Amino acid sequence: MNDSPPEDQFDNPPGFFYVALTEAIADNDEDMMDADLTDEDLMALEEATLQDDSSSPTEILDHDADDIAREREHLAIYANIRAAMLEGQLARARAEVNRLEGPLTLDDVMPVLELYCQLIQIVCPQDDFDREKWVRYREQCLGLQRRFYDKKEVYCLIQAKCEKMRERCGNLNDKCVAICEYYDKFQERINGLFEEDKEEDEDEELYDMMRGKMGANEQRMEGLLEEGTNLMQTIEAYMLLAYNLERKLLYKIYQLRRFEGVLDDILRSYDYWFGEL
Repeated sequence: MNDSPPEDQFDNPPGFFYVALTEAIADNDEDMMDADLTDEDLMALEEATLQDDSSSPTEILDHDADDIAREREHLAIYANIRAAMLEGQLARARAEVNRLEGPLTLDDVMPVLELYCQLIQIVCPQDDFDREKWVRYREQCLGLQRRFYDKKEVYCLIQAKCEKMRERCGNLNDKCVAICEYYDKFQERINGLFEEDKEEDEDEELYDMMRGKMGANEQRMEGLLEEGTNLMQTIEAYMLLAYNLERKLLYKIYQLRRFEGVLDDILRSYDYWFGEL
């Protein structure tokens, strides 16, 4: 005869059995109300009820103790199953990391660390010798966070300085453009004045001299404008670089804070297991 429990026992939640039992009791009560009971049946039922109510407190306590023992046994079985699953997942995750080439990142090792953290919460370590190792890891993690925060401040200062320089270059470029436009308009006026009388040599010489000076000044302004434009492009490139570096640092800080949180959970588990909390 097969003594193994039916398969649906593991598919139904614990509350299922309570609901099924309540429904069975209710159905039984309805059947008793519908049946034609004799006086002898009622007396027998009353005696049985009195016998049930006369149970000693010791029997009730023993029954409760048995229920508690069974509940603890079920919890222990579940913990063992959960631990076995986590050990298998942890072994596979470690194997995946070992197959990686090149330097490891926090993204690579975090799955392994999180599985270990879950496992240590339900399985007691052999001793607390490794606790100091996790303490050192946490100190290194905090040290890296401080360094990255300092670098982040530097990149923010670079962006602020670049913003000021870009604003100044923009103002200079606007002035250069305004001067070039002024020279163009002034050149048009000079051309209009000298077109009225082009026969006199003195006027023509004066015209050539003024046009030459204005042209040289305009070319110089155009050169400054081009240099200012190139400088603004360089400043914007530095700003973009500083912004990207800051974003990368923020992500690294986020990773380190996650790492710190898992390390805190591991150390807290050590404290619980070895009575330091």
